[in-house]
Amino acid sequence: MKLFILLILLSSIGFTQNSQVTITGKIIDKNGQKVSGELRFVSSSGIIGKTKISSDETYTFACKSGDSYSVTLLNYILDDKDKEINVSPQTEFKEFNRDLKVERLVEGRKIMSFNSFKASDSTFQSSANSFIKELSDFVKSQPNISYNLNINMSDCKFKPIKSKKTVLDGKKKKTITTEVSIQEQSNKVFQARINSIKAVLLENKIRVMSFTFLKDEKPFQATNSISNDKKGEKKNDKSNKKSTSQPNVLITISKIREQ
Repeated sequence: MKLFILLILLSSIGFTQNSQVTITGKIIDKNGQKVSGELRFVSSSGIIGKTKISSDETYTFACKSGDSYSVTLLNYILDDKDKEINVSPQTEFKEFNRDLKVERLVEGRKIMSFNSFKASDSTFQSSANSFIKELSDFVKSQPNISYNLNINMSDCKFKPIKSKKTVLDGKKKKTITTEVSIQEQSNKVFQARINSIKAVLLENKIRVMSFTFLKDEKPFQATNSISNDKKGEKKNDKSNKKSTSQPNVLITISKIREQ
């Protein structure tokens, strides 16, 4: 009898956590443009659900309660508060209304900037790992986009240096002194930084072929997260100044392929 009661309680708990829920709402473009496409919902357990946006720019998505869902839309970025929807546990069917604000992505748009190298160095800093995680999620949600990854070299302060090397003079060896220019040193560190970032991208399973690596000598203006919320960007900038110096990596959209 006790076992029977326990089974009923467990069944009731399972029902409470997995009751059907329907989320409906309107897709609102921040610039007032018409929005179309297919919303993609990914649950905390990795289950993917999709729903098309109707001609009147509304959507309906059926899901389980007691779970959270990350939301993406091809060629668009959602407001920070709309990127994730948390559905509280329900004991019966319920319908929620949730409007989603979006901004269409355009070529040239800044995605993020962060500091990943110490001055004149090419070792990727672990303090930038959170940005790489955010970048990974964004790239996966926008498979039709290519990016420019600008590496800033203004933090590198080089001076011409003397270098000795041994060369053959006929059958004899002799040591000569050459000068390594500032440009040669800069190019060497730049290439080393590219290799360092490529290794991090591969480690995080981010498509390296989606990126064109460019060299920049002028300091970047901080754009620290993938966001269309200006208040959020200012907040991130402020916190970033406390923990990092001038950003030396800037990622922008170079090309959007229509699908």
